[in-house]
Amino acid sequence: MQINLKRLLKKKEIVSLLQDIIEPSAHIAITDSSGRHLIGEKIATMQVAVPVLWEGREIALVKGEHQQASLVASLLSYAVAQEVEKKYLGKETLEKYKEINLLYEITEKLTALMHPSEVARAIIDEIKNLIVADHIAVFVYAEEAGNLRPLATWGKMCGSESNITYPGKGIIEAVARGGKGEIINETAGDRRYTPGEIIISSVICVPLKIKEKTSGAVFVGTEKSHSYTAGDLKLLSALAFQGASALENIRLFDNVVREQEEKKQVTRLFGRYVAAQVVEEILSVGEQNLKLGGHRREITVLFVDIRQFTRIVELLGPEEIVELLNHFFEIVTRCIFENQGTIDKFIGDAVMAFFNAPLPLEDHATRAVQAARQIMLEIAELRKVAREKWRIELQPGIGINIGEAVVGNIGTENRMDYTAIGDTVNLAQRLESIAGPGEVLISEEVYRYVQGKFPTVPLGKKSIKGKERPVMVYKLQ
Repeated sequence: MQINLKRLLKKKEIVSLLQDIIEPSAHIAITDSSGRHLIGEKIATMQVAVPVLWEGREIALVKGEHQQASLVASLLSYAVAQEVEKKYLGKETLEKYKEINLLYEITEKLTALMHPSEVARAIIDEIKNLIVADHIAVFVYAEEAGNLRPLATWGKMCGSESNITYPGKGIIEAVARGGKGEIINETAGDRRYTPGEIIISSVICVPLKIKEKTSGAVFVGTEKSHSYTAGDLKLLSALAFQGASALENIRLFDNVVREQEEKKQVTRLFGRYVAAQVVEEILSVGEQNLKLGGHRREITVLFVDIRQFTRIVELLGPEEIVELLNHFFEIVTRCIFENQGTIDKFIGDAVMAFFNAPLPLEDHATRAVQAARQIMLEIAELRKVAREKWRIELQPGIGINIGEAVVGNIGTENRMDYTAIGDTVNLAQRLESIAGPGEVLISEEVYRYVQGKFPTVPLGKKSIKGKERPVMVYKLQ
């Protein structure tokens, strides 16, 4: 990792420390390892030159009186080490955040697919971009025979996917049966390895598993010896989990298709994502009457997300993040639905919901605030689990606003979302963004509807991004 000494020496804290420790009468100069002058006086008759070291390597020289030069060199060696550590931590945090975002994107892709082979091929495409491999295969259990069959393959393993003779059969079956991923970097020493027409030297294999149910396995291998790491295993396991979830969703959908007529099948699946009112509206108007466009109406908008989520991402693995978010979303969704709200969308760790659409609610502001209170109460048990299981503090923040918005189907004829758009939505999101851990902030308009029904504390006028004038804000107690 490269360190820019010139930039480091210009940092206020470093300048301040140098000014404190260098005596006014002392003559000090600092040069980099190539002899280029950085700061200080260019005096030819400096007494000593003390090296600034990082990992045993000289990266600069401090010239001057022995005691002063030694003190400055020690300070800079420490400062360099601290700077490097910050860069490493920043890089690690960024990589972890990228990994979580990648999993979100993959989940979105997989949940849009409607056939198992499409899911399998999508998993393979992601693996090719992320993990070293010559051969990849996704296996699932055949329902009738109960044995593993290839759903999709890549590399020399492709061909007749239904009658393939694949190497490593014993390893794949052991992983699927045991439900635990494995790395075998030298297959020659593993008695379960079954040679085939292709020689596989290194293998990483994980189960397609959700909860305690295993539906198959994902196999990745190289012809030449390769050292797969625990990071590879972790990433492949996360991909397999998302794939297994997508395959399970497809299986459930197929069951619904067999049980009900086509119109009810679609609306029942749709009902897993939005409030029951939307499903009822679809049933009443018919799918053919669902058109693009919206209409103005007064709604109450609620945003909720997890405070300091980036910090939580740094501490937990991808599978743990997914597990935590699923529990969090389950509580939030239930509380909103019980108060007759509509889930608009999930945005990372945030949820947007609104009340008074598609069906009218006379007391929608009250219902939104009640939903927020219920979320805060029910999240207490999850907070306890998060503290004990993962040693993290789980604190949501909520913002609520009321006003006019355009509500309706937005998108294209092939892909549309039932959503709300307008300044009312923006202000609710801004209130959520400034809410502290465990806080529910409401606008003055919401306060007018609910005053006397819920205990509140005025926080005064707050500057809100996108608003020319400060906005009066209240906190729910």
